[in-house]
Amino acid sequence: MGRPRIYFRADGSSTIGLGHVIRSLALAEMLGKQFQCTFLIQSPKPSLVNHIQGVVDSLVELPSSTDYLEEAKNLVDNHLSPGDIIILDGYGFNTACQQVYKAYGCKVACIDDLHTQHFVADVVINHAPGIKPIVYSKEDYTRLCLGLPYALLRPEFLQAAQHTRHFTTIDNLFICFGGADPINITGKILSNLQNLTRSFSAIHIVLGSANPHKKSLQTLGKEEKLPGLYFHENLSALEMRTLMKRCELAIVPASSLLFEIIAVKMPVISGYYIDNQKDVYAGFLEAGLIWGMGDLREITDYEPAFEQIEKVGLTHILEKQAKAGIGDSPQNLLNVFNTLNSGAVIHP
Repeated sequence: MGRPRIYFRADGSSTIGLGHVIRSLALAEMLGKQFQCTFLIQSPKPSLVNHIQGVVDSLVELPSSTDYLEEAKNLVDNHLSPGDIIILDGYGFNTACQQVYKAYGCKVACIDDLHTQHFVADVVINHAPGIKPIVYSKEDYTRLCLGLPYALLRPEFLQAAQHTRHFTTIDNLFICFGGADPINITGKILSNLQNLTRSFSAIHIVLGSANPHKKSLQTLGKEEKLPGLYFHENLSALEMRTLMKRCELAIVPASSLLFEIIAVKMPVISGYYIDNQKDVYAGFLEAGLIWGMGDLREITDYEPAFEQIEKVGLTHILEKQAKAGIGDSPQNLLNVFNTLNSGAVIHP
């Protein structure tokens, strides 16, 4: 008898970013040895196809559509079997969609960061720290997997989470706004850095595969004449981890990137620019793991944050991140899905 089947349903593009895909793939890597993993995605770019195929057993390309209810009906007719597990990561997979899969006999899990709908899924994962169960509308049987013990991290960052870091000065700055950065926060930061009174030995800017502003950013970098400015594109997880470990300070949004930074252990300036980042931001801020800037669309000066981080003390920040427990998620999540697959009662 083969491995039980799990289907991952998520989309990614230059418009919506790649966060849903990246964290779904992180979960697929955690579960892949014990489950047969298939990824379902609408009209992916070839570069994204290659990335997904490197992680899962198979990939199914779906036609572009915003009618997720009709899509759910087609998937149960043509791809799924009763008893399969389907994991939904996206804002269109509402209660009605979940009910289609449940009625067919599938076991349903949702990766969620907005808690704006009623869940009939068997499992809901929200790895943001500080989330309280009371914010969720759900069935009595729905298990909530909340907080950093369920962090959806890629293997390279789970490994980093097991190690400590020590440094006493900030020389290298890391900046990344994900796979897309649709409103070009990176460009705004670049313009702001030109006015700093302090300098960095190197400023490393990572551009994702779906970033539509690459040429304008590189032009801006030349115009601003920032010394030690380096652009990196389409980095693998290992390359990303290696680059992060070369740096002592990061500016990233409250997205999957923030979890990776905390795993690597680095002082970090963070904030949000879309609604689904607000809970993650609030949780990390309350836990004291980041220097919070609020709405990043409104920030015009980062220098006070640099100064405050150095005043707080790098050793204190690194020790606090090391105690966050962010690397414990693989076994926790494997236990959840083994229990779900076995048909045993999952207690909320």
